[in-house]
Amino acid sequence: MIEDEEVILHGIKLYQPDLSYHSLSIAFQLKDIETDTDFYIAFNSYSEQLCFELPKLENKSWYLLTDTSKVDSCSFEEIKWNDSSYCVLSKSSVILISK
Repeated sequence: MIEDEEVILHGIKLYQPDLSYHSLSIAFQLKDIETDTDFYIAFNSYSEQLCFELPKLENKSWYLLTDTSKVDSCSFEEIKWNDSSYCVLSKSSVILISK
């Protein structure tokens, strides 16, 4: 536990990170207790798209903050994401924020 923050590791399945030396993906959730904000960050170094399950939020939704596969539109404009998963393209990463 980091002061006023909580870090939860995930893999493509919630709460199941692959921490092996040959793993090519990881995701984590940062919970800022003070501001009641969650961040979900996923990295995909695999050669194909991977779909990551998103944690459920109480009375909030996930908003896509950035997706590095969309370099041309990497504007940090928050887009509401209603699905229970997010597919991350090969060699890309994403950041979602709770609101």
